Amino acid sequence: MSIAEVCLMIMATTAVAIAAIMATFVVRVTASLRRAETLSDEATRSLRRLTALIGSTTEVVADVARVERRVGRVANVLLDEVEPPLRQAAAVLSGVRAGWGAWVRSRRPTDGGGRSRPEGGNHDREP
Repeated sequence: MSIAEVCLMIMATTAVAIAAIMATFVVRVTASLRRAETLSDEATRSLRRLTALIGSTTEVVADVARVERRVGRVANVLLDEVEPPLRQAAAVLSGVRAGWGAWVRSRRPTDGGGRSRPEGGNHDREP
């Protein structure tokens, strides 16, 4: 075998080795790219679901805020309608209680000095 043949043999072997390495590289890169594509698709779907969820949450928050405002208005209306009659009833009860107390005190027997004498029992008896 001549030097030229040996060189050609080395070049052919090297070309086959490079082709095998390139084929392996392409197979591995292709597999990695497919996995990356799958992950990208999953991420896209997740982001779409997340966007829809955020939209739903925004709608719910708006509904809750609207209900909160309505409940606040109803509570104010109820207080405006209920508070004045309750204040009047409390004033009437206070007057009735004061009048009843004065009437009861005026009906109690006194000991002559203006102090009320206890009722019932034998307090005037000597032992």
